[in-house]
Amino acid sequence: EIYFLTLNSSQTDSTFLSKIFMKLVERNKAKNKFYGPEILDIENIRIDKDYGIKLICNYLRENCRDTKWLKIGNFGDYFVSASLSEQIANAMECNGHILKLDIEIPWKQKQSIDEKIKK
Repeated sequence: EIYFLTLNSSQTDSTFLSKIFMKLVERNKAKNKFYGPEILDIENIRIDKDYGIKLICNYLRENCRDTKWLKIGNFGDYFVSASLSEQIANAMECNGHILKLDIEIPWKQKQSIDEKIKK
């Protein structure tokens, strides 16, 4: 069982993050064999931002039943465009389990994502 998985400020790159997401999705598909994580903290990691956001969106679309809180935080000096924010919001529509998503983006874009969580 995994309750809390933190990669915060680690040397995680896009390749490693992709492998972690693939493994978590695989665990989710194993149905009741594995549990968790409930909280996934990927703040302050060095990933290719556009590709990293696509990885995050793909993970959200997989609708992993145990993950309730995804902590993304900020992307340093990288500006998350409106179209990438929309991709995150659309991925949240596919997810029925995330209760909280921590992400630092412009307020209007964040509001769109928050609306998807509340549905």
